Amino acid sequence: MKKLNHKNALSATVSMLMTLTVCSSVSQASDIDIYSNATGGKTTIMLMLDTSGSMSNCDLAPGTSYTGGSEPSGTTPGYTKYFCAVNIPGSSSQQKRYDRLTRLKDAIFTLMDSNQIDSNSVAMGIGQFSSQSGSDNVFTSADGVSGKIVVPAALLSTTQRTAIKTAVANLQGRGGTPTANAYAEVAAYMLGTNTTTAVTGPSEDYIEYPGDTRYYHACIMSGFTCVNLPSPQNWISGSPSGYSRQRCTSISWTNGSTSWCWVKNKTLSASNNTYSGFSKSVTGSKSGSNYSSPLSTTNTQCNGQGIYFLTDGNPNSSPVPVPLMQAALGSTGSSFSVPTTGTLPDGSESGHGMPAVGEFAKALRNQRASSTAPNRNPLGLEIKTAVVGFGSVFNVDRIADAAKPVAQRVIRTLDYINSAGVRTNEQRDYYNCSLITNVDAQNACNWGAKPHPDLPSSVGGYGNGGFYSAQSTDDVVQSVVKFLDDVKPEFDPIATGSPTLPQDALNPLRIQPYGYYGSFIPKPQESTQLWVGNMNKYHIFNGELYNASKTIRLIKADGSLDAAAKGLWTDEGMKGQLPLGLSTNAANEQVANRTLYTNREITGTAAPYAASEIGSLKKVNVTTLFGTDSSTALFANDPDKNYWLNLLGYNVATTGTVTLADLITKPELRQVGSVMHSTPILLTQSGKISYTSGTIDTTDRDDYLFFGSTQGLLHVVRAGKNATDADRGKEVFAFAPNEMMQNQKNAFLSETSSTLGKNNLFYGIDAPWTAYTQYVAKADGTLTVKDSGRVAQNASGDDIAIKGLQWVYGGLRMGGKSYYALNLSDLDNPELKFHIDPASSKIYKPSSTTTGVTALSYMGQSWSKPTIAYVKFGGVKKLVMFVGGGYDPGYENAAYDQSTTTGGGAGVYMFDANNGDLLWWTSANATAAGGAEAFTNASAATINMKYSVVSQINAIDRDSDGLVDNLYFGDLGGQGFRVDLNNAATGADASAKKGNFAKRVVRLFNEHATDGVSPRFYEMPSFSIHDSDNGYVAAVAFSSGNRSSPLVGAVAASGRNNQAGSTVSAADGVFVVYDKDVAKTDLYGTPTLTTPTALSSLNSNMSTGVAINGNSGWKYTYSSTAGAYKGMNELYALDGMLYVNVFHRDGTGIGGSCGAGVKGDSYVYQFCLPTGKCPFNTTTSGVPNSVKLGAGILGAGLGQGRSSANNTGLIVNRPNTLNCTTTPNLPECQEFTTTAKLRQLRWYETR
Repeated sequence: MKKLNHKNALSATVSMLMTLTVCSSVSQASDIDIYSNATGGKTTIMLMLDTSGSMSNCDLAPGTSYTGGSEPSGTTPGYTKYFCAVNIPGSSSQQKRYDRLTRLKDAIFTLMDSNQIDSNSVAMGIGQFSSQSGSDNVFTSADGVSGKIVVPAALLSTTQRTAIKTAVANLQGRGGTPTANAYAEVAAYMLGTNTTTAVTGPSEDYIEYPGDTRYYHACIMSGFTCVNLPSPQNWISGSPSGYSRQRCTSISWTNGSTSWCWVKNKTLSASNNTYSGFSKSVTGSKSGSNYSSPLSTTNTQCNGQGIYFLTDGNPNSSPVPVPLMQAALGSTGSSFSVPTTGTLPDGSESGHGMPAVGEFAKALRNQRASSTAPNRNPLGLEIKTAVVGFGSVFNVDRIADAAKPVAQRVIRTLDYINSAGVRTNEQRDYYNCSLITNVDAQNACNWGAKPHPDLPSSVGGYGNGGFYSAQSTDDVVQSVVKFLDDVKPEFDPIATGSPTLPQDALNPLRIQPYGYYGSFIPKPQESTQLWVGNMNKYHIFNGELYNASKTIRLIKADGSLDAAAKGLWTDEGMKGQLPLGLSTNAANEQVANRTLYTNREITGTAAPYAASEIGSLKKVNVTTLFGTDSSTALFANDPDKNYWLNLLGYNVATTGTVTLADLITKPELRQVGSVMHSTPILLTQSGKISYTSGTIDTTDRDDYLFFGSTQGLLHVVRAGKNATDADRGKEVFAFAPNEMMQNQKNAFLSETSSTLGKNNLFYGIDAPWTAYTQYVAKADGTLTVKDSGRVAQNASGDDIAIKGLQWVYGGLRMGGKSYYALNLSDLDNPELKFHIDPASSKIYKPSSTTTGVTALSYMGQSWSKPTIAYVKFGGVKKLVMFVGGGYDPGYENAAYDQSTTTGGGAGVYMFDANNGDLLWWTSANATAAGGAEAFTNASAATINMKYSVVSQINAIDRDSDGLVDNLYFGDLGGQGFRVDLNNAATGADASAKKGNFAKRVVRLFNEHATDGVSPRFYEMPSFSIHDSDNGYVAAVAFSSGNRSSPLVGAVAASGRNNQAGSTVSAADGVFVVYDKDVAKTDLYGTPTLTTPTALSSLNSNMSTGVAINGNSGWKYTYSSTAGAYKGMNELYALDGMLYVNVFHRDGTGIGGSCGAGVKGDSYVYQFCLPTGKCPFNTTTSGVPNSVKLGAGILGAGLGQGRSSANNTGLIVNRPNTLNCTTTPNLPECQEFTTTAKLRQLRWYETR
């Protein structure tokens, strides 16, 4: 019978607990509900549509025979669709070629009837040119010289969509193309000004008789343009006095004679200015003498605005656009002029106005010479212009163009430059306008085109909203959608993340003076399923994370990151140093710079090839992807080969053949997934122990950081030997499990490639992992996990090499159900030890695969961080891995009452940590072995172990013999458990001993309630031993909170309210159980066990505490508003103190730009163990002390103390005004000289 070693119990169990606190993450930024959408304000665009006579053109090749026809649209409202019926060669049938205006109407109707545009954030209106109706929008005739507003911009409600369709249905193709005038008109509407101004220009008052200079006649005028002759005609002999003779700009003779006009400068008053469309624009677009602007001048950085200008022909009929543009620019108009250079060139027809158009586009974008120069438009806004060339003059034969050399292509597929000017990994079409030969088409292209560093500098720079060549209905629809995306502003994201203070396996007696921060950028407002991140290294200085020079705190007072705090791994962190692309080795062979491994193989002799999982690791590199030798070209026939190329750093399409020679032309793809819940591990491969002035320290360290990401990769990164190590922050290799390629391979592509949004995020390898390390000493005293270079003799007298080891274990969290183990003792040759696959009830090993392990089918998602420890099982000492059963996704529903068994995640599993065999399991489902070597049925009503267990299992060595005796954990159903393991179990044989391995399962307390209001325990309980009047007692602390849905619960009665979703929540709090049995000397005999009773409330007993005698423990409820405060992240118990991380749902949070932000705040609460009574007064009587950590779900970890590297304290923000001398008991001030107790559970073990 095992007896408790009282002398060691206090130190050993607390020391084990201390080890756990050190290796824990300071923060695990969960869970996506707390990240606010960057919704911005409103995106407003005006569609200015060309309705000139040429819009009735069917775009047929010259000389094509056709028959004109029409048909009803069949829409509501309806319109007539005009077409040209063309004979189909070799057939008696005809093909309908619809005219341009019909295709445009079809496009607008398609757009309005679809959900491609968000009705709540996009406002849209319609204008047309030349004006063909009055302010009542009833068609009269096309004036040929102006543009007008037909439908004012408004959010796309059903009413607005109908208004747009009605207006578009009534449009007719008539008149000229007064591009410049129409541009001024729509701009005036956007800016809330007008175009009613006097204009002066050359007026074509008279026309010369055709072919005879002796006669002239007065004209019917439209503005300054001669458009017709009156009837009857009265020709005058001679020439008009004071006039000059020039070609007429509009009118022409039917007999083909050249038309000549007599011209003289003339001023049209504002009331007679026919070039202005203000009077003709719909009444609802105006307010008095100005337009009513649809744009807001508040919160402007969150709004987007633009003009979508669709035209099908050569601009004309705008002889004097500058006065209209000056009027449209309102208070800034007087400074507007057209330079002689640096703008668009002249068009092919008179009245083109294109130089003015180019400069006006810059003014609408508010393009200024410097940031201090005055605004160029009265609102000071950036109004972009997109130009859509509709019709044959703008057509680019895409097939022929794509066949040309890249430099000769008009349409280039390039990295998208977003609205913030940032180059992204997304690929979009850009037009090289310099290769378009038609002057009018080139002008239209440059007017709208966005400049790009990969294109000639002459391209774009005017409207910057994009140029689109549109021939079809779909072309028009897609151009509008893309323009909206370009106009929408880029919001500054709120970067958040997880600081980690990893355990130092080389020297557990001293905490390293470094922390690691895994930052990521939540984008809940975007369609991407991959949130990208980064990792960097920081100093721990004065008990906080600091930059490389120890001058700037990384985390500001509000919990946000200070961008000025640069890390030790250069400014770009690990992401900026990813070894991507190819290089040439000494043998002049091309090699991949990035080292990738996977547990995958490709089989088959011909397509379709099959991919399957194997029990070993294979490299993904140039040889295996592009080799010709079948023995080495392992992935040459991989159906997902192009996905591997993306991971190697090449942004290539998922389909199509990519050769090795092609890669040099492909754009770079550089990204890292988020590190949200995967706690980074410090892997120290070697180092020396030093002893100076009574302090044990380390030197010559070879450190690496190991972590998973939501992209589906495990990364090993060099931590750096010093601050100048050129390799610091560089990835050594990454492991991509086969199941990631199977389940979320789109995460390997650019973040913009996925489109299903935040409700379908990729989670990849997002669980916390753990490492098991054993060092051996080399001859020079260096401790290493590799071969020591020394040998020892076994019992047979054979020399055996003395080697260390470094193994890592972990799961996927919401990325799946699997657990993996890797041997990283030699980072140049990592090995897969095993893969536990509950989804298929298989265990993959290097030499075999175990199937039919039905016990695994009850496991849920692999959330539980593995606990690695020794037990004696079947009389044999074994290194084992304990994990909780897993997560049932049903708990995403706050009101979930779990009834599932298969996949439900109940109970605890113990695997062989060397080969992955299932040794033992317990749960309500464990009624048979199910492929395990032993099991314990925990279905009895007094135990009821049927709910998900997601936390790490706290494994306790009660007598310091290096073997685990007790397991502690809670579940998501409001229960807490202890399992007693008997390492001295007896039996007739090994099988019988295994059957007696688990002595008993004890339910410590039961707070289960129906309808989802059970407290949920996501975190491992803390454990500490205390002396009492009746002997030793364990204080086992649990903290509850709904991590799956942090914003649910009752609505706050007053103040800020971030409540979202269900109102169901438990009354969360801290539950401290007095385990009076675990210290009993006859625990493995037939002890009289304590009968649990309800926990007493500490809320009303803070000053006295809850006595151990006569009570089962205590509970402190965080808030009377259920769900307002939730326990999140780890608990820390040391030297009589208990620190609990608590999330305040309705806290201030961080407000980012345009609605982006992080909701809620986190605190560390301080309690005193075991009874809750503190030996000092709290700041507020009856309330535990606390310290605010910052916004979001953050946690405080234990690291080097603020005053001494030999002390331990919380790593939290401390205001400069804090005086810890006068307030030493505040949680942010407390320090502990407990480093001598910091020893691992396996500290006693040698290999």
